[in-house]
Amino acid sequence: MQQGDPSTWQWSTTLLAWSTWVWSNGGEILSKDLRNCTLDQPAAVEGLQTMQDFLHRYKVAAPPGTPGTPGLRPALDMFQAGRLAMQYSTRATGTNNPQILERLQGGWVALTQLPRGRAGRQQGAPGNGIAMGATTRWPEAAWRAIDWYGGTEFQKLQYANGVGGVVARRSVSSGPEYLNSVLSPKWNQYFIDGQRDLRPWPPTPK
Repeated sequence: MQQGDPSTWQWSTTLLAWSTWVWSNGGEILSKDLRNCTLDQPAAVEGLQTMQDFLHRYKVAAPPGTPGTPGLRPALDMFQAGRLAMQYSTRATGTNNPQILERLQGGWVALTQLPRGRAGRQQGAPGNGIAMGATTRWPEAAWRAIDWYGGTEFQKLQYANGVGGVVARRSVSSGPEYLNSVLSPKWNQYFIDGQRDLRPWPPTPK
């Protein structure tokens, strides 16, 4: 609803990353040999045009620069204030925010997967990780710490104590430590199901 003072306008949703619109429509960012940008191809152009239509034609989401909207004010604030019906976000939004968590547990807020495009559901996955410096004086000890941090035992410990985002190991994703961590098993399973739609950003030669 966009009437009166723009700082009180309400919107349907925040927009997904532009890459999601391209991939879900069957487009690509780079050619398979990583030498050419393919965003000028029909599928990619159509996906980006659909994103623009959501903004400017259908006004589903707020165009950049609109007073009191995401970019000028955090989307989470607008969602909690009732000015945003849907928010594209991560598991941490529910586990780290008491108000959202309370509403999830009380049935006032629900989760769902991304909508399907011509090529299904596809979204970018920037990834997460831990690295060891090449100049470390204790490479064996550093590697053992990294190995433990990324291992099953530590991940189970994290979730058992209500800490952690989306689980990285399949053996942990089906266990009680993760499925019962902070959110209900139903909602935690949503994030596991959503992993099948993830794809990495294309690597670049430089």
